[in-house]
Amino acid sequence: MEQGKLTIKGMDAVEQTISKVQYSKKAGWHYILYQETNEGFETYSTRIKCGDGYLEMVRKGKQEIRMVYEQGKEYCTLYPTPYGTIDLKISTSKVTLEETSNQITILVECSIGGNPPQNMTILLKK
Repeated sequence: MEQGKLTIKGMDAVEQTISKVQYSKKAGWHYILYQETNEGFETYSTRIKCGDGYLEMVRKGKQEIRMVYEQGKEYCTLYPTPYGTIDLKISTSKVTLEETSNQITILVECSIGGNPPQNMTILLKK
């Protein structure tokens, strides 16, 4: 596995940078693994799996979630919050992945919960 630095610009325009991530590529799939700690000092392990037209994000810890973004498809997931669990519908119109020798850029265009389409950008610097 390679080491890298990950920047995620979410749909709410908030940018998050994780300085220690692991990256690998197997059978055409890109895998990004990292750990983070939230404000309540709970540690979560996150795995991003991405390929042509597909991105899956699995977060494990005290609360677990699996979110799937697949181009042209709609998925439902249960999203845990401190106030209860929300039934979340994700409609994805586009997932693109561009790879160079020193970075990977993933762009996801989707609508969550019936809101207007928005973009999420994931940038991995190897």
